[in-house]
Amino acid sequence: FDVSDTDDDDFKEDYELAQKALGKSVEKDANMGEIEILKVEDEVQRNKEREEKKRIEAEEKQKEENRSRTRQKALEVDHAVMEQLKNERDELLQLKSELEMEHEKEDNMGKMKEME
Repeated sequence: FDVSDTDDDDFKEDYELAQKALGKSVEKDANMGEIEILKVEDEVQRNKEREEKKRIEAEEKQKEENRSRTRQKALEVDHAVMEQLKNERDELLQLKSELEMEHEKEDNMGKMKEME
């Protein structure tokens, strides 16, 4: 439809206003669409950030669990080594005691021979 075909100025003015309003409506709809796209993109970005944060937290938790297990193993090894050292010390003390008793026995036998 060509508005210039009509001689009615009021109609032409109304028609042009309607076209402008329609154009603004289409432009507004386009802007609203862009806003919705931006909202969705923003939400996607926030979701990515949340997932990244969760992944980092999970990695940190795993690292801490690994450190804890390592500390526990180290404590177990320390305990085992201390126990082994204690047992070896007890054995050495026992051998020392036996040697002292043997020396005392020899000394006593030597004294008895001297008395004879």
